[in-house]
Amino acid sequence: MRLGIDIDGVVLDFVTAFCTTCRERYGYAIRYEDIVCHDLGQVLGVGSKTLERLIEETLESELIKPYSGAVEGLRRLRQQGHVVELLTSRPQTLRKRTEAVLRQYNVAYDKIIFALFLQKVAKVEALDLFIEDSLAEALEVVGNGTPVLIYKHPWNERSLNVEGRLQYVETWEQLVAAVEQIAAERLTATRQAT
Repeated sequence: MRLGIDIDGVVLDFVTAFCTTCRERYGYAIRYEDIVCHDLGQVLGVGSKTLERLIEETLESELIKPYSGAVEGLRRLRQQGHVVELLTSRPQTLRKRTEAVLRQYNVAYDKIIFALFLQKVAKVEALDLFIEDSLAEALEVVGNGTPVLIYKHPWNERSLNVEGRLQYVETWEQLVAAVEQIAAERLTATRQAT
């Protein structure tokens, strides 16, 4: 299967690094669990210029690390034959920095796609599965018929999910198991159709 996987919030832990940047550089007392919506400016109550500076400093720092199990999980998915396309809303100007961090942690992938926030949907039409932490992005993609896994965080768990189209995972172990289950179901459906 072709997997589209968001970098920040799924593969790399941007938010913990962001909280550290806010606390150490600006004295803002903020914790991971305080991030209750995807719009960090709303969470902090700061303007766009301040937010851009905080995000840029975080992205350029050495603080961002992979989530537990992410490196091993991506390696396993690729070994199973899945194509891993990493997607990010990071600015294209951070491509080299992003690739360097992924290399530093030996993150296995086939391709990186840079797309502005809420424009990933145009990039994922040919994907078999999309894995994201932004509820807004996930809803755009699932609306186009692509199955979505949501990597659960405080900022995305408030959806009532009344149509049951969102499947949440809380760890990389759960994520890999969900991908394996979806792949097995697709294989069974394909065999039954022939």
